[in-house]
Parts: sequence; C-alpha cells; structure tokens
Amino acid sequence: MRVFDPKYPKYTPHQKLNFVGTVQRYFEFINRDNKESTNDTYMDFYNNNIFPYVNYGKPVESFDIDYVDDLVRKIQEKNEYRDSTIYSTIRHLMYDPCKCFFNEFYPKNNPFEINPTDFRRGGDGSESQESAILSIVKSLTVEEEKKTFQILLADPGTDKGEYLGLAVMFFTACRNNEACGLNYGDILEMINYPNCFYIQITKSVEYRTNTLKSGGKTQNAFRRLPLVSIFKEFLDKRIECLTSKIQFPLEENGKVYQTVYDIPIACRGNKYGTRCNSDDLTIAGRRFLRDEVGIKKSRIAGIMVSISEDKDTEYDLGEKDVTTYLLRRNMATHLYTLGFSVLESQYFMGHKMEGTALKRSDFGDETFLYEMWKKIQRHPLNQEQNHIYNCDKSLNLKNQSNVKLFIDSKETSDYLIQIDVKEMEDPIKVDIIGDFIETNVFEKQEEIQNEEVNIIRFINEAYKKED
Repeated sequence: MRVFDPKYPKYTPHQKLNFVGTVQRYFEFINRDNKESTNDTYMDFYNNNIFPYVNYGKPVESFDIDYVDDLVRKIQEKNEYRDSTIYSTIRHLMYDPCKCFFNEFYPKNNPFEINPTDFRRGGDGSESQESAILSIVKSLTVEEEKKTFQILLADPGTDKGEYLGLAVMFFTACRNNEACGLNYGDILEMINYPNCFYIQITKSVEYRTNTLKSGGKTQNAFRRLPLVSIFKEFLDKRIECLTSKIQFPLEENGKVYQTVYDIPIACRGNKYGTRCNSDDLTIAGRRFLRDEVGIKKSRIAGIMVSISEDKDTEYDLGEKDVTTYLLRRNMATHLYTLGFSVLESQYFMGHKMEGTALKRSDFGDETFLYEMWKKIQRHPLNQEQNHIYNCDKSLNLKNQSNVKLFIDSKETSDYLIQIDVKEMEDPIKVDIIGDFIETNVFEKQEEIQNEEVNIIRFINEAYKKED
C-alpha cells in the first residue's frame, strides 16, 4: 500500500500547518473507504496538479470559502480541467481537508461546515450542473422570511448577539462587515421629521477582524438608511434590556464603554462590548438559515456554487457570503414593490448611482430621506403598524393600507377624501371613529385604462399573520 508523503513543505515558516500538511494529516481518514487505485490517483492529483499552486506560507487556519474557491479556479485554469472534473473531484480534494482541520481545532467556528461539496444534483444524478443551479431558489420564500422575522425579533434580551447583526442585515440590506461596524449610537432621529428614524453607516470592520475602519467595501458605503418602525421598536427594547443588564462604564477587551450607545449592535454572544467580525455573522448566518429557518444544507451549498459560477460575469452581484446574498436580494425585492425609484434603490443598497447629476450626499438630506422612510414603512412585515398622518389642507397617499387619519378641527369644516383603487376587485374599508355631523359617500366607477396589476395587496395578504 502506497504511503502518502507529499514532496512539498507541510508547515509554514512559523511552523503552522499549511494546506499540504493538512491534506497529509487527514488523507487516510477522508479516503478510508476508497479503493487503493482511487487513492493513488488522488495522491497524484495533489502532488502534480494541486500542491504546485498552493501558498505554502499560508496557514490553513486562515483559510475561508472565498480563498479556497479562488484556489480551485486557479487550479482549473492551470490544468485546463473541465467543469465536471472540478465538480466531481477537485472541490472535494480541496474542501474536505479544510473541513476536517476546522472540525478538530475550531469546531464552533468552522467556515467549511457548509461548503460547495454539499451541493447535490437532484434525482438520479443525471441532471446537469447548470440545470441544478438554475433550479435553486435564491431568495427567501414568504414563509422563510416570516420565520426569519419571528425568530430574530422574538427576544430583545437575547444572548445571541450575532442575531442582532443578522436582524440589521435583514431590515437594512447592509453587508455583514457594515452591520459589524454599527453602534447603538448610530440610530438617529430626523431633525425636521420627529419620530422618523434612520441608521447611519459610516464605518465597517476590517477583513476577518473586528477592528473598525472608516467606510466599507466600496466608496458607496456611506449612507443613511430609514428604519422600519417595527424594527426600530425592537431596537428600543434591546437598548432598555442592555441598560438594565450592564453596569456602565463597561470595560471589555481593553476598551471602556461609557453608555449603551457606545457599544456595538452586533456582539459576540453575551459579550456586549465585543464587536462581531464578518466571519462571525457568516457562520452564524449559515447555521441560522439551516437550523432555525429550515433551509436545506444542499440549497445553501447550491447558492454558494451559483455565486461562484456568476463571479466576473454580468450576473455577479458582488456578494460572496450566502447570508449577505440572500438578505440583500430579499430587501432589494421589497424596495421594488414598495415603490423605490431606481436611484433610491441604488443608494439604499450601496450601489453606484448611475445616470444622475445627484450625489450620494443628496440622498442623505432629510427631504430625500423622509420620502424613503415613508415608503419603507409599507414593508409587509410592518403591517400591524397603523400608518398615521395628520390631515391639514391636502394629503396624497398612494398604495397604502391600514391608514389612520387624524382630523383635528375646532370649527365645523368639510373634508373631501378621495380613495382610488387600481383594480375593480380591490376592497375599500373605511372605519369612522368620532363624532361627525354628516357623512356622505360618493361612488364613481371608471374604466381602467391600463393593464397594471396591483401586486401590493397580494403581497400584504401573503405576509399576514395567521390567526
């Protein structure tokens, strides 16, 4: 029986296991059920086609999915492998040793716990890789989104600090490194529009650390994002819980926090002064999607494969992390249905704004910000909130439900309220509370001139809580 003895360095200059040493350490365990001839072939693969392209000075403990995926691409390019060889063999040879290493030394923080090798084609395996990828659901379903909402906002006093980071990503579509950079003091109220709140993104964390840095992944990171009322109320309750739990000033990891507004929103567990890094949210997010929301491991892995396949193509969304990809894509869909303009969506998502003379700073102005705030309140998960407005001379509301108008008049006045629907079957229900001398209803039906479908009503129905 042939003994696997790689001809390349097995340790870094600092005597840490590199990829070569890791493969040797776990080779027999991983391939224990293979035929001897198969293992001989794998040894040759490693020595001749994989190890020559590995950085021997990089310890495996610093590896993550993105790094290994880039390495797989490099190996494919250098050896001119077909995609089928990558799917069936090379990915396993690359990912399996890494997974074993982290299972042994870092079981609680294993970035390879779910990886592209977990993606399985359906049926008897005859389905092509391309067809299998196309069949993957790459957004949250309504039920999955409702479940995410219910779990993340279930307990403002939770000891799972990472869930606060996931909740921020869920409601603001910010990236994981941006969510890690936020403090409770970044939640601000508009000066000219009382009780309208937003969160200000001015910083993020450096790659794989919780060290703060100015800005984010791109120069478009600086932005003010309006908060959905139901999420703002949850954050208020969280602040109350922390204020009662923590004795300030809080000293942790050599840092001193004077008030609750100085501590990070996304913290590690119940270490309220320890800021998460992007890896913390990546790992917590994958486990949350699998164990709490119930998304199958193979689907999460399939999205990883899809992200990798789309890299450097017109379909590349620029997101490598599955959780970030799903939550940002989910919110982007909502922005469209809530009536955000293309420019507003580009600003909200932190994308480059194209075809406009407006600057990003213009959208941080409260006039623009308030318009986005009004739209975001119509988020389907914010349905239990009554949208309250003061009626003065005139008020124009479009595509809204659960609207409450306060009419405060000390003198006798006449008010004309016009309610239009886009479709004949759209129901209208008006409840009048208070003393009115006389109420008249005038009904007018007109032929609808366009074929536009009002999907807002159907969306809100889908998100309604079950009795």
